Amino acid sequence: MSEISKLVWAELLYQLYPEIPIIQDDELWMNGHVNPPVILLETDIVSEKMHTSQSARIIEDVGLIFRFKKIEDPSVGQPYVKIDVEMLRSYLRKHRYCIASKAHKTMLVLQEPSIQSFKDRIEFECRYSYLLSTNIELPGEKKPEKINHFYVEVNGEEVEA
Repeated sequence: MSEISKLVWAELLYQLYPEIPIIQDDELWMNGHVNPPVILLETDIVSEKMHTSQSARIIEDVGLIFRFKKIEDPSVGQPYVKIDVEMLRSYLRKHRYCIASKAHKTMLVLQEPSIQSFKDRIEFECRYSYLLSTNIELPGEKKPEKINHFYVEVNGEEVEA
């Protein structure tokens, strides 16, 4: 179920940072087989509950790690070129912490993110929820029949409306 949210996050990140690659493979990241600047995208499901008979409420955590590009010139005072994470923060504030995907027709509702800065990276974490449409029938529940014809009484006779 987490795939749709990863697609929504990737859509947003490609919109805000089109020149920075996004990876989802932890092994590539941990083995150091990525060249900065790069963004690592991880999601983790927290809970899944039936919201209605046709939708489930999914709560997940997201972790984004923005890895910076290191400058090789020792004469430069700042050894890393930072990625502007303020662009993501201001986008979320402007949209009231809601991310609406046009391509995937899903809206994520976020809690206040936590952002930590390190020497060579910035870590962005937050919890969010979204509704996922389901077409499963619950045990013991019958789907209501769709009413296609309506009748009214006119002068003592039933007439289709």
